[in-house]
Amino acid sequence: MPAGCAVEIYATTLHYAPCGVNGGGFRVIVVLPKGTNYAKPENAKDEMLWGSNKWLLAHPESAEAGEGAVVGLVGKNCRI
Repeated sequence: MPAGCAVEIYATTLHYAPCGVNGGGFRVIVVLPKGTNYAKPENAKDEMLWGSNKWLLAHPESAEAGEGAVVGLVGKNCRI
C-alpha cells in the first residue's frame, strides 16, 4: 500500500492487525461495531469466540495460543 492510503477490511475478512516493515511503523484507526471487544458472553459455546464479536484463531507460537486460543493457523510463522 502506498503511504497515506486507507484500507477497509470487511467484517467477514480474516484479519488481525497491520504490520510495519523495515522499522517504518504504521498508524491505524480501528472502528468496531458497538459491543465489540467486551467480555466473552458467559453462555458462549464457540471455542473460537475470544470476546464479544471477536473470534480468534492462533498460530501455535503465539502468545494467544499460550493463553488458550484455538490453534488454527499452521505453517512457518513468518517474520517481516
